[in-house]
Formats: sequence, structure tokens, C-alpha cells
Amino acid sequence: MITLKTPAQMAKMREAGLVVAAMLDACRASVRPGVTTAELDRAAAEILRKAGAASSFLGYGTPPYPATICTSVNNEIVHGIPSPKRKLREGDIVGIDAGAIVDGWHADAAITVAVGKVSAEAAKLIEATEEALRIGIASAKVGGRIGDIGAAVEEFVRGQGFSVVHNYVGHGIGRAMHEDPQVPNYLPTRGQPNPPISEGDRRPQPFGALRAHPGVHGRRAGRVDARRRGRRGGGLTTMIERNWPVLVHCYLPWADAAGEPVSGEDGE
Repeated sequence: MITLKTPAQMAKMREAGLVVAAMLDACRASVRPGVTTAELDRAAAEILRKAGAASSFLGYGTPPYPATICTSVNNEIVHGIPSPKRKLREGDIVGIDAGAIVDGWHADAAITVAVGKVSAEAAKLIEATEEALRIGIASAKVGGRIGDIGAAVEEFVRGQGFSVVHNYVGHGIGRAMHEDPQVPNYLPTRGQPNPPISEGDRRPQPFGALRAHPGVHGRRAGRVDARRRGRRGGGLTTMIERNWPVLVHCYLPWADAAGEPVSGEDGE
């Protein structure tokens, strides 16, 4: 069931979103060759402490998630666990996913950061991901459907020579970190929910999770390192009058510091 939010509730979610933005800013400022992902986690935790907010991630799921943020390096799509053993290297790209709770309301967003000088292919992936987010937001219009968002994202992404991760989707947020509706980054297939976007709805956009792909039906002009992926997450309301970074993207099983998946509770 889709839960609509009042303006006052959205304002409270905005407070949480501003905390998330500060967490991501602190992490971005800390990214450099040689820093560990655990150090990024500590930087984000310090922002939460100063703001008097709680982490949306710490203790989440079964088994409980053990960190404040998620740090996913190169081929790790999402939700890698920060580790003191995982040092960032020149040329890496790292996805940083942060969530905060203020007075019971959640916010969540993610960025992908280049570590030092990265390859032209990695830079293109990050740029394409950010543009896909903007296109997805622009596609969320009253009178349309949730599927319009993902269809626009996927069309753009494929045109850039990349592909969209189909196994996982975005979703709503509010009192719970994961709420309806599901928001795929691709045109919904038969049987998937594709609800209309109505005036007054507050619904999320997709996070723009992309993965470099060595071929899209043979139409790609060149090869990109298939270990790379880029993510950009934010939020919007379809009321159009506001665009606040308070909504979330998708949920995957946790991955350890080496990128290997570990047992956990799957999300929507």
C-alpha cells in the first residue's frame, strides 16, 4: 500500500534529508587514495552524532547490518560493508550510501565518488548515472505512471552504452526505510506494479543504479570495464513544488569488504 505524506511530514523528512546530505559531503571530502572505507563510515557517524539523528542502516535486517553507511567499490553494485581492511586506490570509484532518521522519519541517498584520477570510461559512467537521475526526476509527472520513470532512465542509459540493473528496484520511504511503491529503473515487465502518478502523491525516483556492460545486443561501439558501476540517488515529490533529497533507492543482500555477498534479508 502506498502511504501518502502530509506537507508537515515531508518537512520532517527534509530534515533527515539534510542530515544525509551532510553525511555524504563529509564522506566525499574524506575520499582519497589510501583511506579505508571504515574511515568513511566514521566520518558519517560523526555527522549523525552532531545532528542527534540515528542511522537508517545500523542494525537493519537479519543479520543486522553492522555499519552506518554502505561503501561499494568498483564492481560492487550496492551495500558493501565498510572495513578497516578495504583501502581505496587511485582510479577506484566508490559508491557511498547514507541514511538518517529524524523523529522517526527516514531519508536516504547515495553518490558515486572518483578516487583520484579515474579512467575516461569510469568518468563517463558517473556522468551518465547523474544524467539518468535528472531524466528520471523529469519523467515523474502527474497523469503518468511510475513505469515512465524507469523507461526514460533505461532508454538514456542504453543510449550511452551502459545497461540498467534489472534484479533490484527503487522504492518509497517514510516511517519505514522501505515502503511502496516499487520504482524500477527500467520499463516494468508484465505483472510488475505500475501505478499512476496522481496529484498530491509523494513518490520516489529511482536511484539510477547502472552497471557497465560489455555489450548491448552488439550495438556498443567499444568495451567498458564490466567491473565498474555507478550510482546516484536522491529524491523528489511529484507535487513538483519541492525537490528534496529524502527518498531512497533499492535494497540488496549485504556484501562483505571483498564484494562477496553474505546471507541477509532481501528487500523489496
